Amino acid sequence: MKRVGLDTSVVLRLLVGEPAQQHLAALEYLQVLLAKKVKIVVSDLVLLEAYFALQNSYSMPKAEAIKALERFVGSTHFETEPDSILGSDVFQSSAKAGLGDRLIAHRYLQCADGFLTFDKAMSRLPGGHTILTQQGDS
Repeated sequence: MKRVGLDTSVVLRLLVGEPAQQHLAALEYLQVLLAKKVKIVVSDLVLLEAYFALQNSYSMPKAEAIKALERFVGSTHFETEPDSILGSDVFQSSAKAGLGDRLIAHRYLQCADGFLTFDKAMSRLPGGHTILTQQGDS
């Protein structure tokens, strides 16, 4: 193996340390892979799933969950998939859109010139265009 991807279950064990046996097993396995110079990859979909799990299963606030994932992927042990949302203009945007909406926008900007939405926060992301109804959405 030259590269191996991590599933959400592994990322969560590494982030929260629970259950302890799985946390330690994941750490040991990763140490072996890193010693063999295997690259450890984390996909955007795993980041998204972990983001929601941290909030819903571990009661972590959204901003804290994003920071935890940034620190995790920012370590020298992991890399993101090619063209990852992390570091992109969409991810760094000050719009109040959630990580799921940011990921959708990011992916559309890789294959289209923009995207349409009724969601105001999402429309403020790079490439976003709001569709207004006759009631003049507010």
